[in-house]
Amino acid sequence: MFSANTQLLLRKQKKQVISWVESRLPSIALDAGTTVLVMEVQCRQPGCVPIETCIVIIFPAKLEGEEDWNMAGVVDRDLVGEGKYTSKVLKPLSDVTEDDVVSSLPPELGGTFSFASEMLRVRDFVCGQVDQLSQGNDDKEAAVEFLIRSLGEYRERG
Repeated sequence: MFSANTQLLLRKQKKQVISWVESRLPSIALDAGTTVLVMEVQCRQPGCVPIETCIVIIFPAKLEGEEDWNMAGVVDRDLVGEGKYTSKVLKPLSDVTEDDVVSSLPPELGGTFSFASEMLRVRDFVCGQVDQLSQGNDDKEAAVEFLIRSLGEYRERG
């Protein structure tokens, strides 16, 4: 159960995260009515962090009388699909930093996210966990074999 003080701190942090996102977006997008939503989401699937922060940027739809989407030339339509972009920071809202926000957004939206850099971060995290948990080379080798098998099964599932 959250206390009133905890809720106030989360609201303040939510406003801060929204501000960080909005500061990265083109002003023309904000002036046209782009909305930024930030929320904590619980994940109950295996391997998920228990609480993550979801960032959703909703761009305005085609306005009445316009022939094309009104963000054409401002934001790549392929990036935002049906007019929204969703990103996650794999930590609770209270722990999110400006660097987390910037690294969760693609360069087209003022961020630094790239799939390759994110995979390197994941690799480094997993290797660090293996190092921390293993008692010696035999444990490390067993962990590596387990991860190889697990990733192979993941690939086969599609």
